Amino acid sequence: MKRCLIALFIIFMSHTHAETVFFGTNTGGNGDSKGIYAARFNSSKGVFTSEARLVAEIPFPGFLARHPVLPILYSVSSDHVASFRIVERSGQPGLEPLNSVPTGTGRGTHLDVHPEGKALVTVHYGDGDVVIYPLLSDGSIGERSGTIALQAFSGVNPQRQEAPHPHSVYFDQTGAYALVPDLGADATYIFPFNGKETTLEQRGQGTASPGEGPRHMKFSPDGSFVYVLNELGLSVDCFKWDAEAGSLSRIGSAPTLTKEEQAGFNDIKASEIRIHPNGKFLYAANREHDSISVFTIQPATGLIERIQVAPTVVKWPRNFNIDPTGRWLLCAGQNSNTVGIFAIDADSGELLYKEGAELAVPRAICVLFAP
Repeated sequence: MKRCLIALFIIFMSHTHAETVFFGTNTGGNGDSKGIYAARFNSSKGVFTSEARLVAEIPFPGFLARHPVLPILYSVSSDHVASFRIVERSGQPGLEPLNSVPTGTGRGTHLDVHPEGKALVTVHYGDGDVVIYPLLSDGSIGERSGTIALQAFSGVNPQRQEAPHPHSVYFDQTGAYALVPDLGADATYIFPFNGKETTLEQRGQGTASPGEGPRHMKFSPDGSFVYVLNELGLSVDCFKWDAEAGSLSRIGSAPTLTKEEQAGFNDIKASEIRIHPNGKFLYAANREHDSISVFTIQPATGLIERIQVAPTVVKWPRNFNIDPTGRWLLCAGQNSNTVGIFAIDADSGELLYKEGAELAVPRAICVLFAP
């Protein structure tokens, strides 16, 4: 009897620490990706406990987002935005298609879900559009309720800033605003959100230095600061966020790589930015350089200081995420078709790569924990 109880306890604890991770992928090019993949990750040991399985065959699923309450996953997929119900099949994570809605515009690049599950917003890099959709009570996507065609662009980089290129979108913690970094305009736009009419209207912006190319951003856990990663300038801009006024005030900037560290490379591009759940550390990935820059955050001022540049081992780190425990960072190498694991030092925030623990995922470009 005692042995049975011990065995059950071990099984229970193993299941308790098993987290589901979904991977959005790029189905074009080499790698033979067919859509969205999923695997189990054990946060106690820092290892994947299953192979990555195809859970939704869909072209160019790209970036993923989770409903704040319901077990629903969303994906920007080619010219559609799609919803899926998260399910379990024989003890393995799976997805069941719920519905999809045409974007009516160019291929979607990024998406975010309102913190109360009221709406979903997508941005479209090629066409310069920001599109909003209401979400229904079951989490399915309603027909788009508004499209904003951005017009401004800086033109500083003639190849990349010849037109507006909104690259990502993020609701603030209150759901009163959506922020959109626009690589083409060297600006992060602020859109007040009207929850009743599910529409957006631009109001104000945070400005980057000319030619920096804002790509992705994150709010600090307490909502006081915003950190914008500049893809072209390889830098992180720090802003003070006024949630009542809905305004950004730039307070500083720091490079992800020094000029000396960039020497010998042809096309380094910053890709993703994350903040540790404890709010003390910030991470930014550098493609081609194949590294993640680690920063500490000063709690009083919100300013950052770089303390480490960690090699990713995986190639072309397009995206990464931190597990809910804050102990592990999973980094997706788009060109190596692998996802690598870093241990996060609890005191310093520095990264230590786990050699030989990579997971095979074809053309992964998004890592999403969905416990």
